[in-house]
Amino acid sequence: MAWRDEAEEVLAEMATIHREAKAKEDEAKAESKRVLDEAKKVVAPLREREEILSDKLETLCRAHRDEMEGKKSIDLRNGTVQFRNTPPSVIVEEGLEEEVVAEGLLAAGLSDFVRTKHLLNKATLRAALQDNELDGSLYGLGLSQEEDKFSVKLQD
Repeated sequence: MAWRDEAEEVLAEMATIHREAKAKEDEAKAESKRVLDEAKKVVAPLREREEILSDKLETLCRAHRDEMEGKKSIDLRNGTVQFRNTPPSVIVEEGLEEEVVAEGLLAAGLSDFVRTKHLLNKATLRAALQDNELDGSLYGLGLSQEEDKFSVKLQD
């Protein structure tokens, strides 16, 4: 048997296995989606009721906060209620993009309020390392070995 014929046989078996596995995965995803959708229908009203009860508990605790004797939390039979102060956080006004605000701050000379993320320019580094323009070992850099990678693309 010629190598091409053998390769065709191997590829045909791979394609069959791939289709069978994909069909099973699709079937499992569909079943999982059905189960999740069913669970969401049951869980949604429970979560809504939980939120209502949480709001009721907060209202009750706020009304009697002075009775907590200066404590930040109180342990009850079924859990703990607590009050915590959180520091103010910066918010970007609705409708504005954070990037646009950052550009405005930079344009106004307020660069202290903008963080810049530095990333390696790997294409330029690769060229410099290949041409020996840069001693990568000084900076913890090197080049991987060129690889002859094999791949298979199955027909759908």
